[in-house]
Amino acid sequence: MNKEQDSYYDKASDEQPMSENPNWAEATESELAAAEATEEEYAGPKRNFLNRGTLIIMASCLAGVAAIYLLGLRQQPQEASADEKTAEAQVDAALAKLMDHKEQTKAQELFKDADEMVQVFYDYPTKQQVALKELQRDPFSRMLAEDTKAKDEEDALKRQEKLRQELRKKAEDLVLQSVLRRAGGSQCMINGRVYREGDEAAGAFVVKAIKDGSVVLTADGMEFEVRMR
Repeated sequence: MNKEQDSYYDKASDEQPMSENPNWAEATESELAAAEATEEEYAGPKRNFLNRGTLIIMASCLAGVAAIYLLGLRQQPQEASADEKTAEAQVDAALAKLMDHKEQTKAQELFKDADEMVQVFYDYPTKQQVALKELQRDPFSRMLAEDTKAKDEEDALKRQEKLRQELRKKAEDLVLQSVLRRAGGSQCMINGRVYREGDEAAGAFVVKAIKDGSVVLTADGMEFEVRMR
């Protein structure tokens, strides 16, 4: 019986409109107020948090812009000193001179033989090798030629020394008998014959000078002095 009554009342309450149920209206209003209070409670700090973050970002951007501006002012180029201006002027003059047509012509003339010079360096190792026609010769021929030349020079010195000794011996055999010096020309008597300066004497000598008490004779570029005894 109780179950049937409960089901009846439940059915009656379900069939009753929402607007005619005062308990449901009160519950709905209280629930809506609680929901709005909860939304304001959570939405208020979030809105404040977003506004604070935006302010921090804007402040950081302004600080970065100010720092970049200050760095730009600090890194601005300073006015160059007199020495720096002089150095820059010299560099500009050197560049202008280098770009001048005449200077370019001189540079071209300077390096026009560069290819030939490089080729010489390339050919240098091959030139160090002995040519084939040189290999056909006697490798000791040069040494023999040098030895022959040295021997010839030695023989010439020996012949010259031998001639000197022979002329010296002939000069020693000459007897200066008298000397006559005068303005018109000096004279001397050697081995009974009279000679003047420039005369040939004894077949091998030439009277070069007549002095007081001696005569200077020459032969083959050598000089001999004969004195009175």
